Amino acid sequence: MANSNDIIGVDVGGQRVGVARMSPIAKLPEPLAILKNDENIFVNLKAVIDKHVSKVVVVGVPHGLNGQITAQTSLCQDFATGLQAYLGENYQVSTYDESLSSVIARQRYPKAKYVDDHAAAIILEYYAGQYV
Repeated sequence: MANSNDIIGVDVGGQRVGVARMSPIAKLPEPLAILKNDENIFVNLKAVIDKHVSKVVVVGVPHGLNGQITAQTSLCQDFATGLQAYLGENYQVSTYDESLSSVIARQRYPKAKYVDDHAAAIILEYYAGQYV
């Protein structure tokens, strides 16, 4: 059962957005959903966030292998800023460097058609190791 301390992880892609949740007590990320990244993404993502009674969202932001800002870095940062504006001040949207989370997810789940939700869980796994 979700509680208000759950953390939602988000892996942003051009076509899909992976979503996972994690209790900061158990620290076991759980893939939740893969959403279409379209004009309704914030509405659909908020529905998932509210279903799991969370007020904390971590958006993965990748950087290039040398730490440089890439087009995907900018896309994810803009997504996080837009999500915070959409959700309002009662929610906390943070970013976390998630370089290679999708690569790791593909290695862990080679038979999965899409790994966006697993990548979101990996973002939470690493985030928890550093901040929770």
